[in-house]
Amino acid sequence: MLTLLAYFVSRYTRSTRSTRSTRSTRSTRSTRSTRSTRSTYSVFNMTNQKPIKVVLVGDGRVGKTSFVHRHRIGEIDDQYKATMGVEVHPLKFHTNHGPIVFNVWDCAGQEKFGGMKEGYYIKAKCAIVMFDHQKLLTLKNTTKWQDDVMAVVGDKPMVLVGNKNDLCQKTPSDSQQQGYLDYHTISAKTNYGYDMPFLTLAKHFLGEDTVFLTDDIL
Repeated sequence: MLTLLAYFVSRYTRSTRSTRSTRSTRSTRSTRSTRSTRSTYSVFNMTNQKPIKVVLVGDGRVGKTSFVHRHRIGEIDDQYKATMGVEVHPLKFHTNHGPIVFNVWDCAGQEKFGGMKEGYYIKAKCAIVMFDHQKLLTLKNTTKWQDDVMAVVGDKPMVLVGNKNDLCQKTPSDSQQQGYLDYHTISAKTNYGYDMPFLTLAKHFLGEDTVFLTDDIL
C-alpha cells in the first residue's frame, strides 16, 4: 500500500515540475519575442522614415548657409555669398534609435526675396530660426521670422539658435524664447554646439528624451 502511494506521489511531482518548466519556457520565449518585436519595430520605423522638411530662416548674414556647410562638408566658406532664394540640402543623422534625415531648406534672409519665402515654408514640419550674436537687430527680428513660418504652416516645432558665439553672446529674453522647443547658442566656425538644434528636433520627432547622436549606425 505504501509502495503504491509513493508511486502516485512520484508521478504527481514529475507532472508538476514538467508543467512549471513548460510555462517558464513559454513565458521566456514570449518575453524575448516581445522585446525583439519592439526593437525591430523601432528600427524599421526609423529606417523607412521619410525625410523631415525643416526650414532654416533668419536675417541675411547670420550664418545659416555656413551652419549647413559645416554639417555637409565639415567646413565653412569664409567668402560670404548671399543665398539666392532657397537651397535644399538633405542632412542624415545617426542616433541610438536609428537614422533620421532632415531636408534643410536654407532660405534667403534678404528682403528682396521676401515675396517668395512663404512658398518655401509649405509642408515644413519644423523650423530653425537663427540670429547673429553680434547683431541685436537680428535677434529682435526672430519674432518676425517665427510669425512668418507660423502664418503658413501653423504651430510647428521650432528651435531658436544664436550663431557666432565665438565672437559675442546676446542671450534672448524669456519672451523671445517663447514658442520654441529650445534655445541653443552655437558657432558654425568653431563647431561649438552646432549639432544641438538637430538633436532637439530628433528627440521631438522620435518622441524619446534619451536620443543621442552617434557617428555610425548602431
